[in-house]
Amino acid sequence: MQNTACTDAEFVALWQQTRGSASQLSQITGVSVRGVYARRRVIEKRLGSPLLSHAANSPDRTIIGPENTYIRQNRIDVENGVVVIFTDAHIYPGIQTAARRALIKLLPELKPSIVVDNGDSFDGGQISRHERIGWDKRPTVKQELDANDEFHSEVEAASKGASFWWNWGNHDLRFPTRLASRVGEFEGITGFRLEDHFPRWKFGITLTINPGAHTPTLVKHRYRGGDHADWNNVMRAGINIFTGHDHQMTCRPFVDKRGHRYGIRGGTLADAALPIFDYQEANPSQQRSGFCVLTFRKSALLWPQFCAVLDEGHVEFMGRVIAV
Repeated sequence: MQNTACTDAEFVALWQQTRGSASQLSQITGVSVRGVYARRRVIEKRLGSPLLSHAANSPDRTIIGPENTYIRQNRIDVENGVVVIFTDAHIYPGIQTAARRALIKLLPELKPSIVVDNGDSFDGGQISRHERIGWDKRPTVKQELDANDEFHSEVEAASKGASFWWNWGNHDLRFPTRLASRVGEFEGITGFRLEDHFPRWKFGITLTINPGAHTPTLVKHRYRGGDHADWNNVMRAGINIFTGHDHQMTCRPFVDKRGHRYGIRGGTLADAALPIFDYQEANPSQQRSGFCVLTFRKSALLWPQFCAVLDEGHVEFMGRVIAV
């Protein structure tokens, strides 16, 4: 039976009933698959929360159920200390970007309590839903895993005494999503999960720092989008919030009757000149290479600091120009 004029509530109920299958919902409602996705996005904006999908071919697939290892909201307390967060590293075999070199150089000086990888360190070019551009060469999955192992081992060695956290990015999820959709019979075998390859890093969707504080700090890969994502993030989250995904580096303060809080976008540890970004056609971009340093005093977040790339051999950090 078709239901082309369903309400938002009816659409959400059907979405949950079909476990996020746009094709099934299209058959039920008589609306095209593209129309279903468009309606989904409109409703998500109204609700302020995502409609999760279990469909294997969904670009933002989320496994739904108690067995889900990816819907994890991690929490940690940092009463007094430093948190270093890098995001969107898109590690490319054989290339060490200026931001990456700066991170490894400054970590021993910063002595962070925790280090957070905020997603998309694994790019997954060969298992992307996007087709090749011409005859471009993409690293294999093994080459990417090896390069990530080298990088994350460097971070671990430079951050003595720190704990390590990794929030899932949409690119990171390409690894388990491809395996789950193609060879689901191998579920549970060691190596078929990205976290199997990085045992010192605790994976999750979000990390909340000082959850019991007056203003907690939420770290996640993405939330609201667009040019004003930092403003929309902090306004809607109601707490400090750090995101990546769009590769922009900004800090937007927000003040209301509860006090002040920050909407932070962490830039990218990658470089716009990497081959994986050729789809941007060398157009001007607002992305900025670097990473972020958060300092907490009595569980309160102080003004965030950025280490930003100036050129291939230098970064700026807290009034210093540092050779890397």
